[in-house]
Amino acid sequence: MELTGVIAHQFLISLALGMVLFSVIVNTNLTGVGFYKVVLGISGTSVFFSWGLFLFSGHSLISPASILSALVCFFTVFEFLKHDDERSGLFWSVFGIKSGMLLYLAFIFMKGNISHYLFFLTSMALLGSVTYTMVLGHWYLVTPKLTEKPLAVGIMIMWAVLVVKVAITSYGYMTSQEFFAQYTEVGSGYMFNWIMLSMRVLWGYLIIIVMSYYAWRLVKMRSLQSATGVLYVMTFFVFVGEVISNYLFFNHGLYL
Repeated sequence: MELTGVIAHQFLISLALGMVLFSVIVNTNLTGVGFYKVVLGISGTSVFFSWGLFLFSGHSLISPASILSALVCFFTVFEFLKHDDERSGLFWSVFGIKSGMLLYLAFIFMKGNISHYLFFLTSMALLGSVTYTMVLGHWYLVTPKLTEKPLAVGIMIMWAVLVVKVAITSYGYMTSQEFFAQYTEVGSGYMFNWIMLSMRVLWGYLIIIVMSYYAWRLVKMRSLQSATGVLYVMTFFVFVGEVISNYLFFNHGLYL
């Protein structure tokens, strides 16, 4: 795959896995199955397009990654058509199997490299927690009596992931000084390297941290639609931040 295709594929798999895993934040019997179908729609569409991108890049239709992608799409459609408001034992099993498949699909994509895979999981967790919480916020228009606790939990998870991500980026910066030394020609050159790092930190972390604080305050005030508006903007910035991070990782091997 070309660099653009690799970044797009990683982004789509991250979004699909994040939406699925974070769906346990709120029970389907509280939101109704309609919300879970929205989550399934986002996740399933992401997997479908990542599968298409994988095949378009020349991989075999019967490769393990392709078969896993097809199975995830099948289970997603099955859940979409058959899932009730209350998640039964059968659908907990389907949820577990599908989640395991997505985790292994990502492991294949990272070529079995444990450190690369763990970096992927942190990126997935940040992207998934912000996006899922934003989508959940919109659902309060449908179920206005739903407690604000799931939104608060989503933001707290987001903060925990941010602590890990900032630590990884700090480590990546300290161990990659040759990319940021004055007048360096390593990577894309001194100026461009610093521009990318600055955008990654300012857009991908600082803005999200500040805005998440205001989202938290709004949630505690139960001004949920205002909080959702803030989360919507945060989703844009986390998209940009993680795309930049993925570019630096896949192009230069930087853990930023």
